[in-house]
Amino acid sequence: MNKKRWLFYAVNGLGLGHLTRLMGLAHQLRQRSPESQFLFLTSSEAESLLWQEGFASVKVPSQAACRRSGLNYSTYVCLLHTVVTNAISAFRPHVLIVDTFPAGSAQELLPVLRWEGRRVFIYREQKSAVCGEKWFQDLLAMYDLILVPHTKGEVELPVPPHVPVEWAGPMLLRSQMEALDPKQARSRLQLPLEGQLLYVGFGGGGDPEYEQLLAWVLAQAECLPQWQFVCARPPLGNISAVAANLSNAPNVQQISYYPLAECWGAFDAAIAAAGYNTAAELLHNGIPTIWVPLPRQVDDQVCRAQRIAESQAGWMVNPYDSETLRATLLQLNDASVRSRVAAKAKQIVTGNGAAYAADYLLSWIRS
Repeated sequence: MNKKRWLFYAVNGLGLGHLTRLMGLAHQLRQRSPESQFLFLTSSEAESLLWQEGFASVKVPSQAACRRSGLNYSTYVCLLHTVVTNAISAFRPHVLIVDTFPAGSAQELLPVLRWEGRRVFIYREQKSAVCGEKWFQDLLAMYDLILVPHTKGEVELPVPPHVPVEWAGPMLLRSQMEALDPKQARSRLQLPLEGQLLYVGFGGGGDPEYEQLLAWVLAQAECLPQWQFVCARPPLGNISAVAANLSNAPNVQQISYYPLAECWGAFDAAIAAAGYNTAAELLHNGIPTIWVPLPRQVDDQVCRAQRIAESQAGWMVNPYDSETLRATLLQLNDASVRSRVAAKAKQIVTGNGAAYAADYLLSWIRS
């Protein structure tokens, strides 16, 4: 009964959100149903992370890779549709789980949404101008179940009336219970065991402004010698140029590690983009964070950062607003302020919705 074939579909993005959410869910399903088969079908350019997490995958080119290699769009679409259709046909999944884009990035999923098998859509918060459109709602109607990776009431999402909806809560790759303690995390990341560490990051690295944003924040390092600024090398980006320019700054350091969800305890505070996964992880681990919302086509980072700030669980600073950034960084010097903000953050994301979603899916598929 439990020997099911699960196929997870994730398109490439500016970050790792689609892939990370699905890996978190697959991780929990595998713990509960180790006899099942799991396959990822993805255009993410970070597919090596699937191998690292122990999952098999079929990789198709991303639109970004095709543009860089000179493939025209019609060739890309033909290739994408052919590979996706053949891969799903060969694997014959009992359950197809799709994140954020119900038809894929170029409508490549439309044919298979009519095939035999159960279809589950991970419905992350999206801008109303996108998810409220009739074509989007018609696509959702082709699914058998909608899983919402938010706490019920946190966001408003339109859904077709006849499709079952389950609110799972924020889905994490690792919960705090699976993470390292602060000392272990600092050792794992080869960071100083003493002193105040400030994480600086802006997603998975696909944003063309990543280096510029990082340079903007690290320009404040000289004025705050009491903080060690730690920037991660993102899987989808290359910040070596910025790191080289700041190599002489004594309180700037670069790390390379995935998944950081295991090591958030190393940091006393953070400056980060307000993407879904980063927000969920930092809030869950109680890291006082300055949120810098970035413009996205689908994800409303401004709305998310505003909700967090209104809950006094962090601060919101607009990109390149240096004056507000400096003033907010000074607040982080107060340990009592950090402690108060950390407690508020933990109240927003109390558990791992991926665990709840896995339990629900296994019960649902048996029924």
